[in-house]
Amino acid sequence: MAEGEDKPEFTKFITEVKLLDGNQAVNQAIAKLISLMTKKRKKTLATICKNAEEAANMEMKLQSARTSLVDKVEKMETDLIQAKKENDSLKKSLSASEYLISDLREQYDSGHSEAITEHSKHKCCINKTTFEYRELFTEHILLRTAVEKLENELDQFKKEHMRKVMDLNTQHNRREMMLEAKQSEVTKALEKISVDDPQVTPAENIEEWNCP
Repeated sequence: MAEGEDKPEFTKFITEVKLLDGNQAVNQAIAKLISLMTKKRKKTLATICKNAEEAANMEMKLQSARTSLVDKVEKMETDLIQAKKENDSLKKSLSASEYLISDLREQYDSGHSEAITEHSKHKCCINKTTFEYRELFTEHILLRTAVEKLENELDQFKKEHMRKVMDLNTQHNRREMMLEAKQSEVTKALEKISVDDPQVTPAENIEEWNCP
């Protein structure tokens, strides 16, 4: 709750106090003030806990998504390595086929056209493997980019979360200081009352109105 939202309640509190007099006004003012400050402190702590829980849940979801993407990337890298091995194997086969073709060309006039057909089959297989390799590599790049984007978003979310937590801690500390100042004023007021009215002791009132 923003500080401006507390003003109507405090204004009402001051108006009620002005209608009272004597020890009754002081005692009721003390009770009302402590109640308001205790209520405010509980709301602030609840807000901090809620924000921290939401941040933890979001971080778990982001971590799960990141793990899933990392697994996919690792699988793609494994497939890419396998494709490279197959490509190297096909390159060796191509070299062997070219050597064979070179030898067969010398016998071309003798009717060895079948060797040329085998060479064409190898070339088609190489072209297909190269195309698949390029597709796998493109998907690998896209997944890596997605992982980096998620990591950046996670870092940004952590920074924002820390900023919010620090702001809430600052607000909480400021309200704690205000509460301590009010309690000090209450103690002084009770001491003054005990001087004016011996039947009322500061110790009794402090124990009665001190918030848990």
